[in-house]
Amino acid sequence: MSLIVIEGSNGSGKTEIVNRMTKKYDIIDKKSIPDWYRSEIEFARKCPFDIQKEIYLYGHKANYLECDKEQNYIFDRYAYSTIIRINYELGKTVEETINEIINYKYKPDLIIVLKSNKEKIKKRLASRYNFDFNEDFYNYENQIYEYLSTICDIMFIVNNNGDIDDTIEIISSIINQNIRVRKKVNHERRI
Repeated sequence: MSLIVIEGSNGSGKTEIVNRMTKKYDIIDKKSIPDWYRSEIEFARKCPFDIQKEIYLYGHKANYLECDKEQNYIFDRYAYSTIIRINYELGKTVEETINEIINYKYKPDLIIVLKSNKEKIKKRLASRYNFDFNEDFYNYENQIYEYLSTICDIMFIVNNNGDIDDTIEIISSIINQNIRVRKKVNHERRI
C-alpha cells in the first residue's frame, strides 16, 4: 500500500488535484475521515476543542487502518490539518504543533502540501463558499508546513498559483521519484 496525502490551506486546490490524480494513477481517493464516521463530526463540533481533536483523530486513525494493504490511496487532507486547526484554536505555539505532528503515529508515504498566495485563495473561497479568510491562521498553518518540509523527507510543498496542469506534472514527478504507484491503463479497445 502507498498512501499519498494532499494538504494545504482551504482554497489551495486540494480536491481538484486529488480528482486529477485518481484519473492519472491507479489510486483510490478518500477524505481524511471515513464516511461512516462523519456523523461523529456533528457531535465533535459541539465539544471543547481538546475533546473535538480526540474525536477527529479517532476518525483519521480509523480511515488509515481500514485501507486495503493491496491498494494505493490519496487522501484529501489528513490528521495534520486537524492538529493544526485545533491547536491554533487552543492557542498552541507553532513549535508545539510541529512536535505533535512529528510524533503522530500513523504516517503516510508521501505528503504534498499545496501552497497558493492569499489573493488566489481568497478568490477561490469567495467563488465556492461563504468563508472568511483568516490571515493569522493562514500564516500559522504555512509556517508549520514550511518548517516540516525542511525536516521531513516525505513532505513537499508545491506552488499551485499557476496552471493546474503544471501543478499535476510537478506532483507526478514527485510521486514517480518517491513511491511506486501504477499509472492507470486505458483498457478501451483501439480501432
